[in-house]
Amino acid sequence: MDFQAWPENEDEWRGYFDLRALDHFWWPTASELEDWKRLYFAAPVDKRQTPPRLQHPWDFMSMPDAFKNGDDVLVNFEENGERGGRSTFDPHGDPYSDWVHACDHRSL
Repeated sequence: MDFQAWPENEDEWRGYFDLRALDHFWWPTASELEDWKRLYFAAPVDKRQTPPRLQHPWDFMSMPDAFKNGDDVLVNFEENGERGGRSTFDPHGDPYSDWVHACDHRSL
């Protein structure tokens, strides 16, 4: 994949997803994110994943970052329109389960 053409901002990536898919991600406001960070770093390391207030879906821009820098191999990409296509990845790690749920088990 040509990473020089890789979209870097959220607005570019959002155009590839419908509202149903986007609804699976966490979209915190600046104050919500600051509140989350405060709570997260105040919690003991071994307890950070347990408080309900610290639990949230995957944030959207982490997904493209995981694709670009993730533990996977892009096997194939087939275009099927001006802004659509199908990517085939061979994943070697997580958090791919969130991606599968966001796409309702279908390729985008």
